[in-house]
Amino acid sequence: MDLKRLAASAAVIAATAGSLAIAIRANGQKDGGLTKMRQELAHREHGLRGAASVTGSYVGRLQNDELGSPSSLRSLTASADVVVLARIDSNLCQLTKDGFSIITQYETVVERVFKGSIAAGDRFFLTLPGGRVTFEEGTWAQLNVPDLARPEDGGRYLLFLRDALPIYGAELPVSKRHGYVPAFGGLGIYSLNPRGAFVYPAGNVKSLLGRKVAGERMSVEAFLRQIEVLARD
Repeated sequence: MDLKRLAASAAVIAATAGSLAIAIRANGQKDGGLTKMRQELAHREHGLRGAASVTGSYVGRLQNDELGSPSSLRSLTASADVVVLARIDSNLCQLTKDGFSIITQYETVVERVFKGSIAAGDRFFLTLPGGRVTFEEGTWAQLNVPDLARPEDGGRYLLFLRDALPIYGAELPVSKRHGYVPAFGGLGIYSLNPRGAFVYPAGNVKSLLGRKVAGERMSVEAFLRQIEVLARD
């Protein structure tokens, strides 16, 4: 075979391979879209268990339905039923009673009380939307909440809480300890073990209050002193 024929053959092979690669990518995208559609339909009809049964797993998103947000730490403190410094001991994800959503319940120990009818040493459940559950057949479902840094076991947090029982359509565990949800979602949770030097909220960081807290660049000590003063007002 002369050089011209060899070059022509190589060009044909390259073109064929390129077309095949494009076809494979397009088919994969199409199949992925159809699978996602099947999962969403199964979710609507049979809940998260049905969605997970399509491929063995399902990952979805939950929107933050908290309406409005406080404009200052003063208004956040005033709107909360309870304000405490607390430690997260453990967490458990649960399917809601209707089977369409997931919550995570964090067993929490109070270390210091700034506001509310609760005492140091008390335990309660902090409940947040989202999490991951595994079903008996080995399939699993996970719901993520955008713009929410979830608490970590062993972490210490300043929590602005609202009374909530039952919560998010799920019963509390058998112990029936009191349950709370954070006021205004992530704006009610502040890590006292920040990865940087300053305190910032666990979510809604682009809100007016989130930007204010981040802009003030407060240390943990300064943040706690300010909340102590606000809680007494």
